[in-house]
Amino acid sequence: MDLMNRILIICVIGILFCIPLAPVTNTLDIDFDSTFKTNIITQINGDGNTLYVGGSGPDNYTRIQDAIDNASSGNTVFVYDDSSPYQGNITIDKFINLIGENRDTTIIQDGNWQKVIEIQANKVYISGFTIRNGGRQDTFALIRIHSNATVIARNRLELGKCGVYLRYGHNALITYNSISKCDYGIFNSFSNYTDITNNYIENNDFGIEISHSNHTEIINNTIYDNDNGIFLDESNNNIVQGNTINSTQVHSLFLFSSNHNEIRDNNILSSQWGILVDNALTYGGFNLISYNHISNTEEYAIHIGWSIGNKIIGNQLSHNHIGIYLVSSLSARITQNNFIQNTQHATFEDFILFGLLPLNLWNNNYWGRPHILPKPIAGKLVPIGFLWLKFDLRPRLLPHDWWLNE
Repeated sequence: MDLMNRILIICVIGILFCIPLAPVTNTLDIDFDSTFKTNIITQINGDGNTLYVGGSGPDNYTRIQDAIDNASSGNTVFVYDDSSPYQGNITIDKFINLIGENRDTTIIQDGNWQKVIEIQANKVYISGFTIRNGGRQDTFALIRIHSNATVIARNRLELGKCGVYLRYGHNALITYNSISKCDYGIFNSFSNYTDITNNYIENNDFGIEISHSNHTEIINNTIYDNDNGIFLDESNNNIVQGNTINSTQVHSLFLFSSNHNEIRDNNILSSQWGILVDNALTYGGFNLISYNHISNTEEYAIHIGWSIGNKIIGNQLSHNHIGIYLVSSLSARITQNNFIQNTQHATFEDFILFGLLPLNLWNNNYWGRPHILPKPIAGKLVPIGFLWLKFDLRPRLLPHDWWLNE
């Protein structure tokens, strides 16, 4: 979207906000849709028949693909580690459980740099493998999923274009995996109701990307030393909660053209950027950024650009270059945050038409020391560059203590 189109949209919607903002209370008036997965497989199941690969049994298979081809829906294919590494380029076209004997020693790889495992059937369960050396073409992955209700659990995935690539695959669960040295750790595209939980994602270009996908839950993951942590692209009604995002080289959490997402209780530290929201222009489709700990970012802890109606509530922002930076943002509510020992706690750049109007609300924040009088917030009006002030009319005397009781 070019600059003039952005300004036009902001102008039209800004007119709707030229009314007094409602008073702030300590209760978040948020009513997110809390639809949860109900049909996902959470444990190995099937009809009890097991086919074996490797090992010393007289009827055991030597190739994983041969065992899959001879299995029936509901069977388990169990793979011993003594014949590792096994050849990849595996296709799963029926509902089975594919189980490795030991995650660290049961290895599937593809020396020809093709896809390692492709899942075409619903309700497939894969656990207990090291899966590595996948293809580097755009649609290749260590595990590529085009089906529903897939479970990927307790695997080690490394050295591929994508660790896990979902496209038009819904209701998947990706949990307790280690994913490293890929272009994308997890790439979730046009796939709804994915749960991504308790994974360790390290040293990828992108840790997790969610593209054109809704109702994803990204919970309790450790995302360490990636170029980018979590990226939501044109994706709505997602929850990002309880993650630790450490040492990202660019953005820890980036929302582009994404609305009505809930970003809460995350710990973001020692990164270039913290949380960036850009081009979220849907009226009434705000993002809620609440109760996150963001510290030691080199640029901004929270940056909201060209967006409408975002709520920044109850965050702990400490030792950052800038705590909060708003650029042409309308109807943002910045309340109950703690700003502690940042080089600059907050600033803004407003398009001149809106800089003169109180379209963003700063209220009841703690600004590093007690304030009795309204706290001025310095910024500027663009494109002319005039210095301007906004005010937190009711600054906090003492830090909010919500984070002490966690």
